[in-house]
Amino acid sequence: MFSPKPPINQFEIAPGVKNVDWQKLKLTSTNSGEDWELAAKMFQKRVDRFLKPVRALMRTSDQATIVQAGFATMALDWLLVETLQSFRTGRPNPVRGNDRLSTQTFVDFLTQRNAFKNHFDEAKAKLFYDHFRCGVLHQGEVKSSGLIRIDTPSMVLPSHDNQSFIINRWLFHEALVKEVKNYKQELIEGKDVILRDNFIKKMNEISRV
Repeated sequence: MFSPKPPINQFEIAPGVKNVDWQKLKLTSTNSGEDWELAAKMFQKRVDRFLKPVRALMRTSDQATIVQAGFATMALDWLLVETLQSFRTGRPNPVRGNDRLSTQTFVDFLTQRNAFKNHFDEAKAKLFYDHFRCGVLHQGEVKSSGLIRIDTPSMVLPSHDNQSFIINRWLFHEALVKEVKNYKQELIEGKDVILRDNFIKKMNEISRV
């Protein structure tokens, strides 16, 4: 059966969510009600594109996949770190030449969010960004003596020569899931007006309002 194409100004911003769905919400930074709950659900559907593949990799019964999925798992998580922080701050989409802003976005998240800040100070966060995030995404490897594991007792441990880190990818991911939940709850409760303003700004940009 032929399905007509949607109008050219309509497009999907998350699975099952179109830009016009977002535009229908009557959101302000100070109002309450179910519109903010709907907005939080839209956000969840958008970040599920990162979370669901990681969850599948973590839950697979194939042992070879579990062992080999470290880079894929962490790469998705790092993309979500920058996505979540850009929503928190209202940061516009990156453009060429703003690598420093990307670095600071990542560092700010690790040093300010409750689930991560006990593991990272600014120096550690910058080193982690360079050795892990940039190493894997740009070169397909972890730099220096860094390692990605699933069997360590802590999210972050020093590497054997103290020049890098050993990262527990499962603990890192669990902490990130917790931050997503906390962020949604903050939006719904509405105590932080600036946080809500930044969310609206980011979603308007994504929806090309």
